[in-house]
Amino acid sequence: MTTASPALSAPPETVTVLVVDDEPIVREVVAEYLRRDGYRVVEAADGSTARDMILQGADRLGLVVLDLMLPGVDGLTLCRLIRERSDLPVIMLTARGEEACCAAPGPPSRAGGPAGWGRSRSTPAPGRSGATTSRCA
Repeated sequence: MTTASPALSAPPETVTVLVVDDEPIVREVVAEYLRRDGYRVVEAADGSTARDMILQGADRLGLVVLDLMLPGVDGLTLCRLIRERSDLPVIMLTARGEEACCAAPGPPSRAGGPAGWGRSRSTPAPGRSGATTSRCA
């Protein structure tokens, strides 16, 4: 395995984030939030494209934001692929609730989806179940 990614301590403008989600609006909103904070963002709309991007350039990525349910290669499979090759940080996103992320090691943390960003990590936006995030270890 390689050394841990500097994404957690590096200035945002030096970090490239891969955002993987098959829902265009979710992918676009997540990417826009990251860009506003200064991160470089690349996007993939399905698991197969994301897998190819990871295999060809994981060393150039600082973070992956990954939907759990994807067409082609699913998010959990991609997370395992990343773990086999690097210590690249991964944030798993799902709208299915906490039970959906139990397969990812480590305790999940709860964060509202894009509509709930800026709220307490434990308080989803009104009318939303919230998304569960877990760093894949």
